[in-house]
Amino acid sequence: MKNMPYPFDDELTYSVIARAKARFCYSSPKGWNKLIFNRRSIISTVEFPSNLSLLAKQFEFAPVLEHELIYLHTLFPLYAPFIPEHRRQQCIKWMKNKSNGGIHVASGKVASRLPQLSKIRFCPACLKEQLIKYGEPFWQRIHQVVGVGSCTLHKVELLTANYCQSKTHRHEFYPANQSLCDVESKTVNSDNDIRVYQQIQKLLTRPESESPSYDQWTAFYKELIKSHGCNKGNYVYYDAIKERLLAKWSYEWLKQYNLHHIDGQSSWVHGLTRKHRKSFSYLEHIIILDSFLEDGWSINDVIDHVLLIIPSRANVKQKHYKNSIAENIRCLKLFWLKNLKSMGTKKARKTCAGSTYMKLYRQQRDWLLNINKRYQRPIEYENTRVDWQKRDKSFVKELVRIRNRSESDLSLPWISKKWYINQLPTPSSIEKRLAKLPLTNKFLNRYAETITEYQVRRIAKVTIENDVMNVPLWILLRKAGLSKERMTKTTEKLMRFAWGLNYKI
Repeated sequence: MKNMPYPFDDELTYSVIARAKARFCYSSPKGWNKLIFNRRSIISTVEFPSNLSLLAKQFEFAPVLEHELIYLHTLFPLYAPFIPEHRRQQCIKWMKNKSNGGIHVASGKVASRLPQLSKIRFCPACLKEQLIKYGEPFWQRIHQVVGVGSCTLHKVELLTANYCQSKTHRHEFYPANQSLCDVESKTVNSDNDIRVYQQIQKLLTRPESESPSYDQWTAFYKELIKSHGCNKGNYVYYDAIKERLLAKWSYEWLKQYNLHHIDGQSSWVHGLTRKHRKSFSYLEHIIILDSFLEDGWSINDVIDHVLLIIPSRANVKQKHYKNSIAENIRCLKLFWLKNLKSMGTKKARKTCAGSTYMKLYRQQRDWLLNINKRYQRPIEYENTRVDWQKRDKSFVKELVRIRNRSESDLSLPWISKKWYINQLPTPSSIEKRLAKLPLTNKFLNRYAETITEYQVRRIAKVTIENDVMNVPLWILLRKAGLSKERMTKTTEKLMRFAWGLNYKI
């Protein structure tokens, strides 16, 4: 594409697409996605955009590589060093092509305890400087990082752009507005934000490299804790770690990012300082490392050091069998078969043969699954924790109230089943259990808006807002977001009836 704007330093790919949309004066979000990505269903994602290989092809005069977009204009560098190498490669593959949301799960963002940002943040002073330097403002990458609550360059609190409703309009890319430059922000001078900002800046500018393994992180933290005297022999002395942590980071600041639960055995501090069985966020690593290391430390130096660690053989599981392997497997099969015939699969696993099941699953998986099918028993279980009939009635009453409130509002989005469900307090649980909610399901089937009804409502809204006698019909159709390809036959018949039988779509 000619005249495609090139990304500025520390600019999000989301912002590049939004600036291009504003330059080309494109009003249709899905039409713009079709033009850039050749797909109408692209979701405007701030952290981990996908289809970057298609976006890279839009820069004609100077090539921009996909890896440059990933590591210089997304938030992926914050997560890459802390996930396994095979998962990092998979995430990069998803970002280049279509991900279907898989990268948000694989990177650990979905399961992270850090609060999620629902709106784009900005610093008014930074936008003003961008306007002077580049002639237009843009969304900066570091302002969208959870853990950075203020702009350390201008010592002001980061504000949220309220018009960027990503959840309501999932396909829309919103550019930075010049009016935001004049918004006043509260002055903030936080030492915690400064320390986090310095390490975040280093992570965002870190070149692409291999990710350390869980064993390497485990060995590093074990040596770090031991060198600072926070151990009791081979065990970790958590009271000493907690004392160091709270000496550097205030409890209120930790609570702001949902990291204040540090006392329990299942807390993130216990998990991070023990054997790593899962990934931890960049902010958790920064907090622990800053509590141990001296001022002036660099997280990039730590990652480079962890990559050089060779895990000891003590961390690698080794299996030893007293008897020969064949004899051992035969004994395991006989023991499992005896319990399977008497109790069934589930009960045998729960009571006496759980370890036998796991050993056979690792070594004789096909035999185990086949024998389990042969002696399969039906499981009689009834979940009585929830009164689904009572819950069904309460959902229907709430849906009726929602329908009465929204019936006369022509500006609402498509009132589909999904829209009704999202208005309820627990949408995910309802969507998965509609079979247990017959009244709710019947309401959704009866009152959910069809595509034709939605198109007619959009035409009615535009017709009421405009003088149909003086405005050309094609303008009304464009304002309604309709075209010949997406218009249903019933809508077309209604248009012919309303504007004359000789009217051609």
